[in-house]
Amino acid sequence: MFTQISSSLCKMLPQYKPYHFIYRNKRNTIPRVPPTAIRSLSTATEEPVPVPIIQYDKLVKCITANECLVVDVRSNEEVDKTGGIPKSINVPLKDIVATFSLSNEQFERKFQILKPSSTDLIVCYCYVGKRSIKACGKLIAMGYKHVMNYSSGWKN
Repeated sequence: MFTQISSSLCKMLPQYKPYHFIYRNKRNTIPRVPPTAIRSLSTATEEPVPVPIIQYDKLVKCITANECLVVDVRSNEEVDKTGGIPKSINVPLKDIVATFSLSNEQFERKFQILKPSSTDLIVCYCYVGKRSIKACGKLIAMGYKHVMNYSSGWKN
């Protein structure tokens, strides 16, 4: 069984040969795969979505002119502890899909702002920029067309 798995993995990941899959012991024959192969395998069926990055000066202009919705995807505890960018809303990464799936009325009731349309600009940020890139990918998958990542994150 694991021979079939390792040969199918090798077909999907041609840079790895069957000897890259080492078995730990005879009872639990678990293939050991390099971490990069696992990452490649997990995205083998998904096309990576390029997410544009917004720079600090453009973000400030965007916020000042009320041209975008800024979404802080850190946990509520992190935001309570450190604060956030003015005029941003806090939607933890784990809740991003559920929150942006709310009806217009529910979204407005929860955040006291209009829910963005699929063509409005949404900027996501977090502490260093890793969670925000995931949030951007989820929003793009939901059909939002103008999503940007503030990759400098809150710490900058």
